[in-house]
Order: sequence, then C-alpha cells, then structure tokens
Amino acid sequence: MGATLALLFGAYYLGAALDDREGRKPLRMYQATVLGRGLLALLFCGLVAGGQCGAGLLLLAATNAVGAWRMAAALQSDGITWAL
Repeated sequence: MGATLALLFGAYYLGAALDDREGRKPLRMYQATVLGRGLLALLFCGLVAGGQCGAGLLLLAATNAVGAWRMAAALQSDGITWAL
C-alpha cells in the first residue's frame, strides 16, 4: 500500500511541476488528484474484498471517492477539461 501511495503522490507532484514550468495554476495536479483518489478508493475496496484488510478501510475508500467526485465537480464547474 505504501508503494501505491508513493506512486500517486509522485503523479500529483509531477503534474504540479509541469504546470509550474508553464507558469499556470496546478490544474494537472488537480486532475491527477481526481484520478488518483478514485483509483485509491478502488484499491481499498479490492483489499477489503480480497480479505487483505479489515472493513474499516471502506471508510477511507468512501472518503477518497467523495473527495474525487467533489474535486471533479469543482473542476468541471470552472470549465477545466480532462486532458492530462
């Protein structure tokens, strides 16, 4: 699980660096956050379904799914496209 989190955080920071290089707001980081949190929610559900972790992890899965959905809605309301 630690490696998965490290990979996701790396993708967030890479997106932020690309935006910073272009001198704009960290939109790629926000987009990567939506995708990463959605994937993390799925991973957590898979770990619980596979018996690798307790059902309490589903709370974190739900929190990440809601966070991803809210960020996606905020980006969409600002007219942000989904081209990473």
